[in-house]
Amino acid sequence: MDVEKISEIIAHFIGLFDTQIEDLRLRQSYTDGTLPDDKPEEQPEPTAAKDDFASGLTMVDYAPEVKYISSPYDFRYDQAYLHDDPYRVRISGPDGHAPVEIPTILRRPEIEVQPIVSPDKLTVHTGPGSEATHLVQVNVLRDDDVLDMTNSSHHLVRDVSDVYDWLEQASAKADELSPLASLQRTESTEGIAKLADDLHALAKTIEANGGVNIQGADGSHYVVIAGDQPDFIYVNGALVTSAPHLEDFMPDRGIAAQKADTEGTEGPVHLAGLGSNSLDIAAGANIAANIIDILDTNVISPVMAVMGDYHSIDAISQIYVYADNDKIDCALGGNEEASQSALTIGRNIAVLEHTQYQVASTPEHTNDNGDPVFPSFWRVSVIEGDVSFVHWTEQYNFLSDNDTMRVTTTGVETTLVTGGNALLDLASFFGLGMQYDLMIVGGHAFDINSISQISILYDNDVVSTGADSEHIQTGGNLLWNLASINSIGLSDRFSAMPDFINETIKNIQDRTNELPDGLAHDPNFAGREALSVLYITGNFMDVNVIKQINIVGDSDIVHKVASDVLANNQNATVSIDTGSNALVNIANITDYDSVGHATYLAGNLYSDTVLIQGGLVDHDQTDVNQNSHPLANEVIAFLDDHDPQTTQDGTIDLGHDMSWHNGAVGDVMQTVVA
Repeated sequence: MDVEKISEIIAHFIGLFDTQIEDLRLRQSYTDGTLPDDKPEEQPEPTAAKDDFASGLTMVDYAPEVKYISSPYDFRYDQAYLHDDPYRVRISGPDGHAPVEIPTILRRPEIEVQPIVSPDKLTVHTGPGSEATHLVQVNVLRDDDVLDMTNSSHHLVRDVSDVYDWLEQASAKADELSPLASLQRTESTEGIAKLADDLHALAKTIEANGGVNIQGADGSHYVVIAGDQPDFIYVNGALVTSAPHLEDFMPDRGIAAQKADTEGTEGPVHLAGLGSNSLDIAAGANIAANIIDILDTNVISPVMAVMGDYHSIDAISQIYVYADNDKIDCALGGNEEASQSALTIGRNIAVLEHTQYQVASTPEHTNDNGDPVFPSFWRVSVIEGDVSFVHWTEQYNFLSDNDTMRVTTTGVETTLVTGGNALLDLASFFGLGMQYDLMIVGGHAFDINSISQISILYDNDVVSTGADSEHIQTGGNLLWNLASINSIGLSDRFSAMPDFINETIKNIQDRTNELPDGLAHDPNFAGREALSVLYITGNFMDVNVIKQINIVGDSDIVHKVASDVLANNQNATVSIDTGSNALVNIANITDYDSVGHATYLAGNLYSDTVLIQGGLVDHDQTDVNQNSHPLANEVIAFLDDHDPQTTQDGTIDLGHDMSWHNGAVGDVMQTVVA
């Protein structure tokens, strides 16, 4: 019966389990050094089964035995020997039970391997998604120091609003001359399309007007060019063969520079005497720097096919404005050394280049005849809709370092640092994306790189001294705008759309797993066994926009008076530096447009290059009272359709938050070391 079979199985299992338990008990007992107790353990009485017990399970017949029927042959050394089989059947030969040869049917037949045929339906994978990065970096510092080393009861009071007024005018003028500075952040398809249309219209307007080239002997210039320009390097509107290096132009910051670590001494240091009678002042030597590097490798494809239009735009705008008109008043009529102050240098450097991607040499797949093979299967990724990669970076530095000092010699070595500030915005982006053999764009392609750089410096200083043995430095400033756009992919790679691209799109849409013959035998894919294809049904947008602004006001007033103690004025050495500021903007974009040689295009190609470089120098003289002087209109923008930018009450619009501009003026001796 079924119950008995189940009981037999359970009893067999329980018996085996009890045997293992007893073995463990004996092992534990021997380990403890005791013998097992012979007295049987009392077991509780089992609970009587209830009469109303019932089970709702349906019992199914279960056969635990597995019967085995052996073969009627014994196989030894390719011979078959008959033996008793389960059915007691014997086969005898003429001479008894002699061995017989193995029949052919007993040998294992050879299995013919059939090739695997891929299904007709194409398997589609998911491609990379869109990415948008908006980065804003802002530094605002007010370091307007007031220092009086005399015992005068009349303390210095100064209003620096005239400096802010000049900076506001210069900022508005720079925005007016730089259309790229007014670009508004966007990441939508409509916004990017409008951005491309506006830049294209700007390039056409420049071409229609023939551009602008105004060069001044004093360092002012304004140069505007546009068109499908080849590789170039422009410095202040002049075409050169190599770009200058920043290290060769950085000003000497003197005592405000970062000192290297010095080695200490084991014992105490003793100074005999009062030391030198010197006064060393650094009221300038500020640094404001914006540095960014973008490596755009979101999607890399040696072959690209665009069914719509291709917009390729590279735009660079660089403007610097400065005023460095100093007034040095020496009581004895001045001297030659004081008048040899270093000149302020402004440099706009723009670099545009196209380079070809160099791949490492790898052995190509060839057939028996040595000819390269062509791909026979593919892997397809599809993105429905638009794909955009937007990197928008804005960097702002505003520094107010307008110091007012009345100083005197003390008979000992005295060092005063009221400047030496450093503002730094640093950003780096490395987009590590996907790599495909072929990228197909069903809509339009937008490839936009834009860099806008503005540097503004007001360094009109007033220095009055009481002797002719001083070294006075009121200039030596540097305004440095360096923009570089390196497009990986030659500009002449575009060609007409072949028919097999349309067949490829149809097979992808119909999910037909078949490589079109033209695609499989494209010379760009020779030597490949398989293809990786990305199909974007909408538009493809790759946008990099950089905006950098440095604004520094460093208008210092230094009055040196004779010491009340006559001995403090003997053989005194005085060094005053109110300049040596550095405003640095460095932006680099490396854009992997295409790492191959072919871009198939069904629509129109719009390739625009825009370069704007402007340097304005204000020649208004500075008087002791620091009266406000309007910025000279030396260069008038020729862009008729460019509306002047309206400005608010402030030097720079930091997100329409002007609270920093309403703070208290005068930071008394914040960074002075005496």
